[in-house]
Amino acid sequence: MSNPYDGVYGIDDDKNNRSDDFTVNEAIAHNTIASTAASANAYLMATLEATTPEVRRILNEYTTQSIQANATMTELSVKKNWISPNNSPEDLLRTSITQSQVVLDSLS
Repeated sequence: MSNPYDGVYGIDDDKNNRSDDFTVNEAIAHNTIASTAASANAYLMATLEATTPEVRRILNEYTTQSIQANATMTELSVKKNWISPNNSPEDLLRTSITQSQVVLDSLS
């Protein structure tokens, strides 16, 4: 059975299984981390502005769920070496540029 994400970003995860390749799963993880951080921020802001206790409670629960999802994906990404939070900012930027170039090259 073939991977439904084969060819996304021009990369086939089954064929490019080295740890230094930017894989589809890695791209999904990066997007998930960014989106869960944004949703946690949005829910937190809404919680702070809500006027009724019931709405605050619900929004607070959504905030907690978003934070937990972000932490889970971050832990997985560190474990898989998809992100290296202890690297210098220059190394992190260099990695991001390289990964972006892989995506851009696959589109042309």
